[in-house]
Amino acid sequence: MTTDSPLASTEWAGFVAAMRFAPRDDTPRLVAADWLQDTGRPELEAWAEFVRLQVEAARNAPARTHFYTDSCDCGACRPERRAAILFDRWAMHWGRHAFGHVTQTRSLGKAGDFDRGFVRSVTVTLKDWKVADVPKDVAPLYERTPLPNLLVVLDNLRNGWALRVALEASSRSGFLAVSATIEPTPALARTKPYRASRITGRRNDFSRAVGGAVRQALANRNDCFPPSLAGTAP
Repeated sequence: MTTDSPLASTEWAGFVAAMRFAPRDDTPRLVAADWLQDTGRPELEAWAEFVRLQVEAARNAPARTHFYTDSCDCGACRPERRAAILFDRWAMHWGRHAFGHVTQTRSLGKAGDFDRGFVRSVTVTLKDWKVADVPKDVAPLYERTPLPNLLVVLDNLRNGWALRVALEASSRSGFLAVSATIEPTPALARTKPYRASRITGRRNDFSRAVGGAVRQALANRNDCFPPSLAGTAP
């Protein structure tokens, strides 16, 4: 996190604690958005608007009668469209406040999934997972965002598969993996061999093909995985 970021203040830490204490309550998030607005920084003012828009979109979701479209101006699609514009323009700036120098490393890149205004997951490649200390890099995010758990998706595993690792965050001990699964990427899911294996109910041969890669990925990070997960095949 940048040293001059308002998110380094004890006041912001109080907002994070309030949001974490009541994760389903929108009020602490909206209060935090007001505080971001009052900083006078363009990137944080944009973040404040983004939080409000995502909260509005989440509230409208139960009444949604159709999928989101760019051309629709209904009460459900309008805030999502504006939020997407803000994300494309400002997400990297928000990341610098939450991550600091970490956003400049290959291991994290651009946080790509937000829940009511705050980061929910990050995406890395298998190569970067091996060469970078991803759990250590992600740890600062826990202190500046209200979500106690993150899903790290490792793309480009092998043969079109992705490894999904659910991480449980702790401000004292870093991250521990609570689950690790492999899933097909959208491109793989559209292939005939994969569709056929799903239709017939046969064991997916692709799972065996990537087993070694999964074991290697987990073995390289035994410091953050419990023994029950480290080095085990899917």
